[in-house]
Amino acid sequence: DADRVRPHFADALSPLDRGASPSTTHIDAMVGAAKMSQWRADRGQAAATAPGDDLETKVTALSRRTAAEIRKAGKERCDLAHRLEVVEELCRQHLGCLDDRLGRAREEAAATAERAAQRVLARVEAEVQRLYADRGEASATQGERDDALRTLSRRVDAQQAALEELRLWRGGGGGGGRR
Repeated sequence: DADRVRPHFADALSPLDRGASPSTTHIDAMVGAAKMSQWRADRGQAAATAPGDDLETKVTALSRRTAAEIRKAGKERCDLAHRLEVVEELCRQHLGCLDDRLGRAREEAAATAERAAQRVLARVEAEVQRLYADRGEASATQGERDDALRTLSRRVDAQQAALEELRLWRGGGGGGGRR
């Protein structure tokens, strides 16, 4: 009887051969036992009076509940994975907007700094031009003073020479001077 059942339920009785994890293997074994129990019930063997049948019924009920809970947990896991994807996408969008805003703020700050630098440069250039103009005026004024001093010096020299000539004339051979 077991030889006839084994080939029919081979996929449920050897889950490790299919690459299943040990916890899945235990669950698959329970599901396999439930399938076997159902198969026996279909064949009319469920009315046996052996004490193992009561245990088999309990195992079957337990495996059905476990399978239902596993399906429910799998569905919840899928729902949570979907929610997580949505949250990640919202975060990407928000951070993308933040990157855009930061980029614009950087560009605005750079433009403001450039305008401020241009204003300072213009002020410095204007001040340099004013200093050159003041220096030019000072040079012209100095030149005028130098010219006036030379003229004054020539006049003093000329008057000194005239005074010396007058003294010589009075003192020397002019005849009409007092002694």
